[in-house]
Amino acid sequence: MTDQERQRFDEQCTKVISQLGQNIRILESRAKQIEIQENMQQGEHLRHVTQLLQSYLSKCTAMMATMRKLRFANEKKKQQTKRLAKLVEHTVAIRKIHQEEAESKPNSLSGSRIHEMKSESGTVKKRKEEEKPKKTADGWDEPEQYQTETSSHLDEPRKSQLMQENAQIYEKFRHIHAEIDHVEEQITEIQRLQETFTEKIFDQEKGIEDLNETAVQITMNIRDGNDWIRQKMPNDSDSDKEMNDLDRFDPENPDPEFEEKEEESGKKSGTRAPFTRTHKLEQAGLFF
Repeated sequence: MTDQERQRFDEQCTKVISQLGQNIRILESRAKQIEIQENMQQGEHLRHVTQLLQSYLSKCTAMMATMRKLRFANEKKKQQTKRLAKLVEHTVAIRKIHQEEAESKPNSLSGSRIHEMKSESGTVKKRKEEEKPKKTADGWDEPEQYQTETSSHLDEPRKSQLMQENAQIYEKFRHIHAEIDHVEEQITEIQRLQETFTEKIFDQEKGIEDLNETAVQITMNIRDGNDWIRQKMPNDSDSDKEMNDLDRFDPENPDPEFEEKEEESGKKSGTRAPFTRTHKLEQAGLFF
């Protein structure tokens, strides 16, 4: 990954972590509200879910900080390597100039010769800069060609020391790159798990909404049943009153006033009152 891609990746991860933290806080407040007002068991379950999500998000944040720290260390090592390469180049150029000056006689040098040597030195420096290897796609330099040209001017102990240092630096950078790749894989897995957690939370919210709808329907059914019972209660009261009249009626000593009232009610309605005491007793099988 290039530096721009890594920077973009860090910004996206920071944005996602911030959004997840805000969503977890919203879910936590909603869980507290459900635990207090609606269902304690359901609210406790959501509270445990928010605690797990918060713990996992903290681990992800720590992992992001570790990855950023490794990237900064990598950049620092790259800068040190570049400074070392420039130092070697400058040392070789100065040594070559001194060697040329030592070989030539100072007395025989003219002004034009000195000017020519300076121009050659500038040309050598310019050629060295042009022959430096370009950066690859991953941001690393490849100084093999440059090392091949400059290694001939170094003695064997210095050359072996530089080779050992280069091997150590290369091994260290390779290990750091392996760690960074591993962290990137873990971040990708974390993003996948975050999507899974989001889907699970959405399913739980949908289940809660279904439970609320079912509770509302049950409440409406209970209300309708209560209304139906209230409508049936007056009819039951009339039936109980008639049965109480039958219980108080004595067949051997009928009440003439009640018979007259029944007959008058039948006359008012235009028909004979069929439900007098006698008829009621006949229907009940108590009068013969």
